[in-house]
Amino acid sequence: MARKRVKSSSRTADKALRTLGQRLDALIGRAKRTEREVEARTAKQIRALRLKQVRAKRAVQKLRRRSVAAAPPIRAALKRAWADLNDAVRQAAARFRKTS
Repeated sequence: MARKRVKSSSRTADKALRTLGQRLDALIGRAKRTEREVEARTAKQIRALRLKQVRAKRAVQKLRRRSVAAAPPIRAALKRAWADLNDAVRQAAARFRKTS
């Protein structure tokens, strides 16, 4: 009887090990498949981001060119506005002095 028990427990252990091995193989397979999927999605996102980066660089260069071209007229207008403001303040101060 002891032999039967040893054989049956040995068979049960072998069967359990095979089952665990199969489950482990299935898990490893799923992990590898998931890894490939993640790598593919990541590569796709990287390509999309690089494309956006190129577009953003072009937009920045375009804005830089425009701002360089627009700077002289803007400066001239600001100088005129500042001068007009200074004249207005001086005139107001002169009027205030005359009335007091």
